[in-house]
Amino acid sequence: MPREIIVISGPDGSGKSTFAKILSRELRRRGYPVYYTWLRYPRLLSLLPLLISKLIGTTFKIKLNGVCRHTFHAFYRIPILGRLYELAIFIDYLVYKFFKIFIPRFFGFIVVVDRGLLDILIDVYTETRRFPKLLYVYLKWESRKPNYSRILLMASYPTLISRRRDNLCNPRFREVYALYRILGSAYGYRTFFNETPKDLEQAVNSTLLDFDPIRVYSDPKNDVLRALFYKHRWLIILSNLVFQCIGYMWRGELALRVVIQALLVIALIVSLNLNPVVALVASHLLLYPLYSNPLAILKWVRSKREVISLEALDKLVLKLNEIKRRWGSCVDVYIVGSLARNPCRILLEGADIDARITPRSSIRCVFSSLIISLYVRLWGLLHGVPLDIYVKPLNDPELKRSVNLVEFVRILSKCRGSSV
Repeated sequence: MPREIIVISGPDGSGKSTFAKILSRELRRRGYPVYYTWLRYPRLLSLLPLLISKLIGTTFKIKLNGVCRHTFHAFYRIPILGRLYELAIFIDYLVYKFFKIFIPRFFGFIVVVDRGLLDILIDVYTETRRFPKLLYVYLKWESRKPNYSRILLMASYPTLISRRRDNLCNPRFREVYALYRILGSAYGYRTFFNETPKDLEQAVNSTLLDFDPIRVYSDPKNDVLRALFYKHRWLIILSNLVFQCIGYMWRGELALRVVIQALLVIALIVSLNLNPVVALVASHLLLYPLYSNPLAILKWVRSKREVISLEALDKLVLKLNEIKRRWGSCVDVYIVGSLARNPCRILLEGADIDARITPRSSIRCVFSSLIISLYVRLWGLLHGVPLDIYVKPLNDPELKRSVNLVEFVRILSKCRGSSV
């Protein structure tokens, strides 16, 4: 099962940020909604002990001939200030975690965290010279969470120095390096050594093994909506029921829908004496099968993908061929979407069928195409075929990546022949 939170830790120079950005890009390419965040220095309440440290002279800036610079807070000199710092940064971490991890995860994002609690714990330890128990206990609790994927990036000591010259100015860098190795192993971090670009590529590919490519029925451009539809699949059904692809329809099909719904509302008010608002809602629900195929949506909502039966596929091909034969002088039929790029996919995966009807430029043909789309949509529902079919003008951008029905059937026949 894909992990919802990917925490990437490691010493400075190990390649965490590069790894996190490449991983985020590849996850988005596979269809996942991704939220990237950097979480090393949560600064709210912890600003107070840092300010006190600066005022009383326990904050030092270590420089080496303009080569590097490192800021160090010697909290170990005043133990009570160190304890205050530990408590403050623990509270800060919980606040930052709520806004930067919990809320995006609630919406449905895969959260990629560049730096995490392990990095904070090691930073606090090196400055207070005492093991931060609060952070330690919480890290131990976090390590048991099944929705976390914990990754530790390491490299050899010389490599880390060459990548980040600031490490030369950190007098405790060797100790930090050892702590990452010890704690990472103790708390189940998957450790990758990143010495070369090839090592980084292998680490990304290994992490991606948990994430198969996905696609949701509705694919909005808005990242938050994508995340919501990925995490809360019932929203796909709800949004489809409420909007019924109104924003996707061609204006001719939309006009017909408005006319039919208005007539249905009047009929319900007159015959059943319904309240106009109730009649409008009832008409919207009654028209749902005429403008959307619930089977196609339910198939995408289910976690287990189902392959369309060959019998249902044969029935659909015959039906579309029949329409093409009888109404070929007035309308044409095209296949769009992923099946237009690879018709063989329908025999292997749980793809729904996206068909489009294009009318000739006459009122009779336009009206005929609208009635045909209603009929075929109802037919698909009655015969258990997950079919999306809409009327589109011939100049619609979607049809530029389409396959006409004759070509689709020809390629599909070859696919079936090769699969036997």
